[in-house]
Amino acid sequence: MKKIIITGSTGHIGNNLIRYLVENYSDIQIKLLVRRLKDEAIDEFDCLKVVGDLSDISFLSKEIEEDSIVIHSAGLIDVTNKQISEMEKINNDLTRKLVDICIEKKVSKFIYISSVDAINKEEVGLIKEPTCFNPDLLESNYGKSKAKATSYVLDKINSGSLCGVILYPSAVIGPLDFKVSSIGQVLVDNIHNRIMARLDGKYNFIDVRDLSEAIAYCVFNDVGSSYLITGEIVSVDELFMIINEKLGKKKLPIKLPFSLIMFFANFMPLYYKLRGVKPVFTKFALKTLRTNCNYDNSKAIEDLKLRIRPAKDSINDAIDWFISHGN
Repeated sequence: MKKIIITGSTGHIGNNLIRYLVENYSDIQIKLLVRRLKDEAIDEFDCLKVVGDLSDISFLSKEIEEDSIVIHSAGLIDVTNKQISEMEKINNDLTRKLVDICIEKKVSKFIYISSVDAINKEEVGLIKEPTCFNPDLLESNYGKSKAKATSYVLDKINSGSLCGVILYPSAVIGPLDFKVSSIGQVLVDNIHNRIMARLDGKYNFIDVRDLSEAIAYCVFNDVGSSYLITGEIVSVDELFMIINEKLGKKKLPIKLPFSLIMFFANFMPLYYKLRGVKPVFTKFALKTLRTNCNYDNSKAIEDLKLRIRPAKDSINDAIDWFISHGN
């Protein structure tokens, strides 16, 4: 019986992963390291849930077991680009501590959910799995924190100290988005007619269920050390056309010049704070829509049998879920 320990289980990736594992594998034992027992994202799962602070080394040392498979999906994403110390603590420091304990405990495998934001990208061309990192060249503080952590994990893998796999997902989309991700907030705002404008831009999306399947494949198979888990590139115009078709809307939001939207972005953090929702149109997020997102996922398709469903299906399923969930 495989023993699987998961961090970040209440997040979008974590709860979808648990569902996939529970529905497709019987001879497994899942332990969730959580901050509280009750959370709607995981309430339905009959798994061992252990409450503790992931920053507490004694807690990690007690709960990380020899020969277990540790899936580290816990992390903090901040598109306002301001929670520097929090992201450094959660994304970098925590990961390093966890890796050291996993090495000490001799876990059988460590699967780290990194991000494409940790990668230094050329302005044009095909982006492949990185072999080194330079956090100082990244504009995003989230990217910097993930790059530092990922570099540490990769060094331990390359040195032979850790049997590990690093996955780099692009923007994750799909159902069971309980905490409402940034892209999820875009969908919710469209459901309630709160989106007033759009701009030129594009991004790469991966369905959370396809990502979950790829993670599970890493659990049960011998694979390489790093993979880009990316899907379809969708322009902002295409995104809104898919949303409009799903919701039966006829008119797209007005398109504004990038410079004008960037000006309005100065005031958006306060707007989202007053609404009590996750920020969407921040300067960092807007700049991301104009960066290279042409990722080479051929390695994951070949090695992990990565299946990529159409972005339209992912968007529609997410909208259906948000409506049924009352968002």
